Amino acid sequence: MSAALVLESPCLARPLPHAGDTRRRPLLVFDGACGFCTWFIGRLAQHPSTVSWGFTPFQNVSDGELEQLGMSRSACRVAVHVVDERGRVLRGALAINAVLERRRAMRVLVRIVRAIRPLLELEVRAYTFVASNRVAISRLLGTARCAMYEE
Repeated sequence: MSAALVLESPCLARPLPHAGDTRRRPLLVFDGACGFCTWFIGRLAQHPSTVSWGFTPFQNVSDGELEQLGMSRSACRVAVHVVDERGRVLRGALAINAVLERRRAMRVLVRIVRAIRPLLELEVRAYTFVASNRVAISRLLGTARCAMYEE
């Protein structure tokens, strides 16, 4: 795996977990070509609860490394992914929940959403809506645009 993540945001420039690391740290893989995604992950990365996490755009990871992590490039284009300490791969809303659950203030809310199926389904739909409209959301927020995916 790459030695370090290099992005404009200094909070994201953290060493990535690597295969020889005996301490398994969570890894969040996101779309680095998406302004909204990079902005949102930058906000998550600034929180003390994620200080031990690795963050990387999928564009910085080879196809072989993605495959070793249990991901594909096409899946990473449409949803954020988390590899947790146990090696489980979570994507989309469930990946975001894995990050938010680390925050004491969000832990109970995330667990309630996960326990009540209609709330979880609503969250998954909301995530899908945001992911499908991230170019427009990036534009509205004034972040860098998702140039790679614009038509």
